[in-house]
Amino acid sequence: MVRFVPRAVARRFERGAYLGMLPSRASVVRALGYSAAGWLVLVVLRTGLRLVAIPRTPAEALGVLWLVMAASLPWLVAAPAVVALAERLPWTRGHRARTAALHVLAAVALSLTDAVWLWQVLLHSGYPMTLPPSVFYLVRLEQTVFLYLCLVGLGLALRHRRRLDEATARTARLESRLLHARLHVLELQLQPHFLFNALNAVSELVHRDAISARAMLASLRELLGRSLDTAAGQEIPLRDELALLEPYVGIQRTRFAGSLDVVLSVEPATLAAMVPRLVLQPLVENAIRHGTARRAAPGRIVVRSRIESGRLTIEVEDDGAGLDSGPRREGLGLGNTRARLSQIHGDAARLALESGPGRGAIARLSVPLRLKPTVSADAGHDLDRPIPGVDPVEEQRTPRSRIALGVAIAWLLIAVVGAGEDLAAARLMGEAERFDAMLPQRLLEAGLWLALTGPVVWIAVRLARSALAWHRLISAHLAIALTTIGAHLGLVRAFSDAAMDGNLVAATLINDLCVYAAIAAVAHAWTVRESAASRRAAAARLDSELAAARLELLRWSVRPEILFGALDRIAGLATEDPERADELTGRLGELLRLMLDSRDVGAQASPVELSEAYREVESAVRSVA
Repeated sequence: MVRFVPRAVARRFERGAYLGMLPSRASVVRALGYSAAGWLVLVVLRTGLRLVAIPRTPAEALGVLWLVMAASLPWLVAAPAVVALAERLPWTRGHRARTAALHVLAAVALSLTDAVWLWQVLLHSGYPMTLPPSVFYLVRLEQTVFLYLCLVGLGLALRHRRRLDEATARTARLESRLLHARLHVLELQLQPHFLFNALNAVSELVHRDAISARAMLASLRELLGRSLDTAAGQEIPLRDELALLEPYVGIQRTRFAGSLDVVLSVEPATLAAMVPRLVLQPLVENAIRHGTARRAAPGRIVVRSRIESGRLTIEVEDDGAGLDSGPRREGLGLGNTRARLSQIHGDAARLALESGPGRGAIARLSVPLRLKPTVSADAGHDLDRPIPGVDPVEEQRTPRSRIALGVAIAWLLIAVVGAGEDLAAARLMGEAERFDAMLPQRLLEAGLWLALTGPVVWIAVRLARSALAWHRLISAHLAIALTTIGAHLGLVRAFSDAAMDGNLVAATLINDLCVYAAIAAVAHAWTVRESAASRRAAAARLDSELAAARLELLRWSVRPEILFGALDRIAGLATEDPERADELTGRLGELLRLMLDSRDVGAQASPVELSEAYREVESAVRSVA
């Protein structure tokens, strides 16, 4: 027995793998519904234009309506098929010739079907047929081709709209990941910065007060354990942020031997407000370093929070010497805090450093009040708001000269082909006409449409980029189409000497309507294609930026197992062997120094150097275990 179907294909059919290629019942019903709506609009427009060209009585107008409805039935069935064909046929290098040939065959088949159907409808309605069938087909051909081009444009627009939606969704996901990666980098930068300062204090305490050094290390381990918790989001309630601040304040109190007083003056209503995670620690650290640490007397820091006009305001005030009069250089803590606020809130966040009422300084933070986070480790961000640091998508535009040249060549070819159709029709009618006599009239009509194509394309592009609902979009196109075809008819009458009776005016108006529909549909498809290409370019750019952010994240990543092991060993050695504890503290400090060396891009530590530093710390921990 001869097997006509390959085994692999037969197995796929048995599994139903090819069923997904068939359109669903819902999609077929939806396509037929759209086709019926378009067919109804086409019937009404054709009937209206015929009645404008040749006024009739109500009874005659009703007959024209039924005749046009019957004549347009092939388009009701063919429109979904043509749109689906244009949507699925590829237009890539290597496939263009085959796709163009298939469209030509489909257009010829549809034009023949339309001409044969209309011929039969007119015969059965008693309409006098004065033209031979071949001439009748040539007369209908141009209108059919432009309607076919309109459907092809709609199919291409649908295909590029789907690609645009996919690219937009991918861009949004990449923006969310990039935002989270950048926030995570900024957050991780604070951990080595604070840990480096804390280890310096431990190194000082381990020789003169081992018990206090162990207490500081215990608080440090607790703080780092909380700050390295990856389950927490980028924003947490102020209540949790204050809990994160407690071990840090304990470390600083131990460091300053009780000469530091931190007071919380927090309104209860603000405890549920969302704030960036670890936002208070750098502000308090800045107040200690540049405020109270410069004083010989005990220092006092006050943390306040309140709600004002729908915004959360947090103040960190110290009683130190105040701000320097000269230019100030913003440190890593304040700089990262400002960058994180910009990433989360954009221009809506404010961070200011100003002098206190008497002495000292105040760091004032103000953010929009919200009780639920919009940026977290798992979810994305508000996709309607542009992300700071990411350029908005700009439309990729083809040079206008190229477009203008292509349009001019297209209309020249249409004029030549139209003149050839006229010549063929004249020869079939037995008239001795010449091609050079037919061409000027066609060139005139093409030239007039060439002048109108620019404004039509400009308007169609603007409408395609607008956010109009579909019924408003269709209404706008109908109004512009009627204005355009009226202008074209007026120009033809002004520049042409040919006599135009009612039938010729009606045919011209209907043909112009098809031309407008083709131009508008192709312009819409081109606009959506350019937007999709632009979105894909933006996604590629975000991909590269995300890769760079991940490399930066790797540079700032802290390995908790090694870090906590080193802190535990330092705490154990603080009372037993202060010298070894100081040595291990120095090793860990050198690792953190490599991570913090970011002023000179060329001097930044590479991941290989960081890995070697981690191994040195790990081996040092094992040597004292």
